[in-house]
Amino acid sequence: MEEFYVQNVGAGYLGNSPIWWGKNGCGYTQWLDEAHRFTSDEADKAIDGCRGSHNLKKWPCEAVDAAARLTVDIQDLDKLGV
Repeated sequence: MEEFYVQNVGAGYLGNSPIWWGKNGCGYTQWLDEAHRFTSDEADKAIDGCRGSHNLKKWPCEAVDAAARLTVDIQDLDKLGV
């Protein structure tokens, strides 16, 4: 069964990362491992349930996951003292 992430288009981006609907309805996140994975019907219901108060878009998880990249925060490297 195909799964979908729901992007909050109206929230913009964090850096270059889209803002996704978080797991269990817990806000939004830029991290895919913290993003909720919806069925198509669930995503449509979530989008419709906002009644136009948010600009939301569903994306196939398979396509988004294929475009994902691992990043490193420079602040974490600075802590290494190398």
